Amino acid sequence: MLSLVSRARAGFGAALGKTLILSLYWKRMNKAGGMAGILAVVMTIVVTVVVTVVI
Repeated sequence: MLSLVSRARAGFGAALGKTLILSLYWKRMNKAGGMAGILAVVMTIVVTVVVTVVI
């Protein structure tokens, strides 16, 4: 269970960290792009966690 939580927490950190850094340093970063990036990573994490639990 601990490894499952660790993977999920690391994934969410990766999603938010990437969006935060891009929003600070890239002039063309916008709200829609940030939300799309976060959503893509969250969906990847959910699928990975579900597959890990099933297997």
